[in-house]
Amino acid sequence: MNRIKVLLIGTMIFFVTVGCSLPTIINSFQKTDPTSTPIPGWIKLESDEIEIWLPDSYVGGSLEDDIEVIVERLKSLGSDFEATINYIEQNPSAFVLIAYDTKIGPQNTRSNLNVVTEKVLSVVSLDNILDAVISQFPPQFTVAERSLVTINGYQAGRMVIDADLPPIAIKELLYVIKDGSNIWALTFTSGAEEFDRLLETFEQSVLTFKIK
Repeated sequence: MNRIKVLLIGTMIFFVTVGCSLPTIINSFQKTDPTSTPIPGWIKLESDEIEIWLPDSYVGGSLEDDIEVIVERLKSLGSDFEATINYIEQNPSAFVLIAYDTKIGPQNTRSNLNVVTEKVLSVVSLDNILDAVISQFPPQFTVAERSLVTINGYQAGRMVIDADLPPIAIKELLYVIKDGSNIWALTFTSGAEEFDRLLETFEQSVLTFKIK
């Protein structure tokens, strides 16, 4: 299950930038023109491999060029994240897409989406994948909800995760989507105070996810 580690990284990468100034990353992102918008006021963000729709206040793109920013922030959080740092530095291409809301939330946070991918043996079950991810969570992370669902015909695991990261608390909605031997992890993150308000938006976004 060592290769499952990339999915864990996907759940952890967001709190690194929550509450931080992101001029370098945001200025490098591009919006995609809204074509055949499934939801009014939404835009399509995409990579070579996937596409997904989000409200037009979001900007997104490749994380690969900004790995240094993420790594430095992780280093400031202590030794619990040493393995995470090593994996990010060695596997920058695992990050497919990252998007941030340009609107800042009440806790000085930005809601955001991260998509990572990995290959596993096709016989590995989603339950086993979720177990492997959870087993590697640092103590700041707690799973509040867990279930198996279907997203656009694909098997998926769904989790809601609480993370206490003083001086703030965040919540995440994680979908792990299985397509044969390909795994896609979509992590939506916001400040804990605004998560319930944003949950419907996150769930609507997941339903627009497509693998090219």
